[in-house]
Amino acid sequence: VFVRRHNVAGLSGDEIALRIEALQAIRRRQLLPLLWVATDQEGGRVARLSPPLAPQPTLRDAIGQATSPQARRDIVKAYATLQARGLAGLGVNLNFAPVVDLDWGIVNPEDQHTRINARVVSRDPVLVGDIAATYCAALAAQRVHCTLKHFPGIGRVFEDTHRQPAALGVPLAELETTDLVPFRRVLADGDAAAVLMMSHVLVTALDKDDPASRSAAVVQRYIRDAWGFDGVIVTDDL
Repeated sequence: VFVRRHNVAGLSGDEIALRIEALQAIRRRQLLPLLWVATDQEGGRVARLSPPLAPQPTLRDAIGQATSPQARRDIVKAYATLQARGLAGLGVNLNFAPVVDLDWGIVNPEDQHTRINARVVSRDPVLVGDIAATYCAALAAQRVHCTLKHFPGIGRVFEDTHRQPAALGVPLAELETTDLVPFRRVLADGDAAAVLMMSHVLVTALDKDDPASRSAAVVQRYIRDAWGFDGVIVTDDL
């Protein structure tokens, strides 16, 4: 189940929680696993459940005043814990965040949907991975799963894939030392409980025909087989 603002317009937090719990109660009666209930609550302009949840700045803005790596981790942990408690209180157990695309400084003035330049944290893949790991662990502590997006990283991509195709024509060896680093870092962390979200760009180093979101070469042979990731993989906005 995916929840966003127009699904719950005019409802209080308690009313949203009751609706979600009614769906979960059906699952329990049928002796089925509980539903994944997801939303996009990144912070900043992408916050599908604010209101009723209190708005938060972007992660980039939140860590802007950090004076040391430990101070930055403390800020991220507090930020994510507050977010996760709000989501868990509504019955949301999967957040489509954090964004771990790198900041390559690309701005497309015609892009009205992705606007990735306003959502990225840093160009430093190690820093982004550290922030994402801290964020995901804090969500997991509140029984909310995080989602790393948008594999393999779309910070280099100019096109808006909601509207047109795009290709990432970067050698795999380069991707593995840059854009893929945060994904690999967090997926290897057993405390993260991370889901992986696929983007719709062609990763030409792996598949010249199909976008990552529906490429057996990318999903099965690279992520599943080469990386050994057996967790949940999703995509959105097909």
